[in-house]
Amino acid sequence: MGTAVIPIGHENFLPSDKILAILSRDTRSIKPMISKAELNQRLVDATFGRSVKSVILTSDNFVVLSSMKPKTLAERYSEETGLSIMSCGGDNYIPNNQVTAILQKDSQPIKEMLKLARAQDKVINAQMGKAMKGIVLTSSGYFILSFLSPETIAKKRYAKGNEEQSHNRKRGEA
Repeated sequence: MGTAVIPIGHENFLPSDKILAILSRDTRSIKPMISKAELNQRLVDATFGRSVKSVILTSDNFVVLSSMKPKTLAERYSEETGLSIMSCGGDNYIPNNQVTAILQKDSQPIKEMLKLARAQDKVINAQMGKAMKGIVLTSSGYFILSFLSPETIAKKRYAKGNEEQSHNRKRGEA
């Protein structure tokens, strides 16, 4: 299957294989991320003057602003690609194929990796003001901090995949 294009609003589209994360504008690290992307000429404003509701992080380090809600974009991603996208809490979504690992926050090696990732601006705080419990490591090296436990994140990730497999079996596609 080729790369699908995802409508992100106002006749703007992104290739599905470039979408690393769909984030809520309310995620704590979004404002600094937008400012840095603007300074580095890596910011794409696709809102047509409307208020920003979601921020899309791409695998080639562009930050795309959309006036659509993150959940709507996540649903469009799933519809257009037939692939799962999981919530890591707080209206923040990551395509399942971008997830490298779901990690516990307390191990010493993880703490060291986080320290290095912070120095490289590769940490996204999606805790929504709550205590961090789990971390999602993406294939592009981003660490997404979540208030959900690793077990909850994993269940959300694989529950959607199992639902799709079951649905495909019923349709005779599996």
